[in-house]
Amino acid sequence: MNRSTRVALVPLLASLASGALAQTPGTPPQSDARELADLVAILSEETAVATKTRMNSDFVPGIVTVLHGEELEALGVETAWEALSFVPGILPVRDRVGLPSVLVRGLPFPFNSGNVRVLVNGVALARELAGINGTSLYIPIQLVDRIEVIRGPGSVVYGDFAFMGLVNIVTRMEGARVYLRGGGDRALSAGAAWATPDNGAGMSIAISGSGWASNDAAAAAPRELDERRAWGRLDLGYKGFSLSADGVSRSARQTNAGVAGEPASGSQDHGALGLRYERDLRESLHADVSARYLHNRFETAAAGFSGKLLELGSSVRFEGWKGHSLLLSAGYTTGEVDSARQNRPPPPGTMGPPASLVVRDRQRRTLGLTLQDGIDLSSRLAVTAGVRFDRHSDVGSRFTPRLAVVFRASDRHILKLQYAEGFRAPTFFELYSRGTLDPDVSFEVNGTTELNYVYRGTTTVARATLFSARIRDMIYVRP
Repeated sequence: MNRSTRVALVPLLASLASGALAQTPGTPPQSDARELADLVAILSEETAVATKTRMNSDFVPGIVTVLHGEELEALGVETAWEALSFVPGILPVRDRVGLPSVLVRGLPFPFNSGNVRVLVNGVALARELAGINGTSLYIPIQLVDRIEVIRGPGSVVYGDFAFMGLVNIVTRMEGARVYLRGGGDRALSAGAAWATPDNGAGMSIAISGSGWASNDAAAAAPRELDERRAWGRLDLGYKGFSLSADGVSRSARQTNAGVAGEPASGSQDHGALGLRYERDLRESLHADVSARYLHNRFETAAAGFSGKLLELGSSVRFEGWKGHSLLLSAGYTTGEVDSARQNRPPPPGTMGPPASLVVRDRQRRTLGLTLQDGIDLSSRLAVTAGVRFDRHSDVGSRFTPRLAVVFRASDRHILKLQYAEGFRAPTFFELYSRGTLDPDVSFEVNGTTELNYVYRGTTTVARATLFSARIRDMIYVRP
């Protein structure tokens, strides 16, 4: 069944910058030169999350927010999931089994991590194909350097499941620290991080990990849980090569099983191993190749999933043409489903135990190609145009477009206009809802048009956004 919806919203945010930029009573007014220096310092923050090319966070196409770990920690934030409540248009929620999820722009159409794609240091640790949320959003804020958030479709650059937005959690890669924290819900969290950046020999090491335990997790219901969570990461770098290993796990046991509702008990484990090599072939040409292996296991009373994934990718960024920043990337993924189970309620008007959908030994192979060009038409006007081609072995293929214009009227006034599409393939349980592959289920598409205005002064930031989102070919599975 196909459905569509349109939403328009205008949020306005005005916030004070840090007190270091504000004048105190009795001090002389700032000179024009000093005010300009402060403004340049604010504008110097860069991010590559929107286009995979580093540029100022206010000048990127679309709407990007960057949250900093140290500031969030000072505000008492405990996890990356909680931090997302500081982003306008983002709603952090928990699903029916107590796992963190994110909804963007008021569209309550979750498929796993809400309706966004969640990455840790640029890679996903959960399997979107399973349609089951992972625990990456529970990374403690003490181990987070920053959180980059895209509101709006990000599929041209990040592909499948960057449907309404994208969250990229960047962990700490410098310094050393140890933390211990208690919670009001009889929870205890502890962790440590240690990293040594490149000291000139071309080698870097970063290790971090955390544990969390509670015997009364006040998740979104009157349930009582014995819950345990653990996360760890290792990064090794040497002269353009990098090796990363990630592991995240969660187990929960509901102690008051008589409470109505879906049981929150269950367990999951996600492990990832990645290898990457990047090199500047010349001053204007940068290339990288990567490989990633991912294994996932999820088990609750209502559903279960076990499978693995192998992903190969490469990208080239070229800036040899005046005013152009060209990105070309390609990726190939093969995902295996060893076994999957989902309990279904009996048809309306019938009695009996819930039916169980069980499918084994399935595979999805995906090819993705992206071409994107950022063009500076003048010192004030920039255009970004991109298109992505995806081919799924079990669903078909599609092209995904993006066109954005950024007009910098001045360093204080910025106007952005963008049309972009996000898409997602059906999850495994949607595709095999009848026990065999359903040929009528295809890609669900979000086409969003947005107009964004940014005002940035030395002590004040204001943003206003008007957007319209249309959902096409909505996936609806009849019970």
